[in-house]
Amino acid sequence: ETVREPLTSLADRGYEFLLWLRDRPEKDVVVVSHFGWLFTLMNAVVECDDPKLKLGWLTCEMRSFCMRYEDGDAPDAKRPRGAAP
Repeated sequence: ETVREPLTSLADRGYEFLLWLRDRPEKDVVVVSHFGWLFTLMNAVVECDDPKLKLGWLTCEMRSFCMRYEDGDAPDAKRPRGAAP
């Protein structure tokens, strides 16, 4: 029997991924992933200014956006924000 990962767990993994990505030395990064993970990332993890980025993804669709990190409530927390370039 296959058990799906709970959405909260998927969102937590997405958040941890973005923290890892934030600390990378590269300025430009390409991320390739599955629709469900990207959809969850843009709708449950990132504060997104562009409603188009929150929509479903088509097969082989490519989107470009800029990510910035802002201070959250915790002293060392950073909240990712996505916006179309």
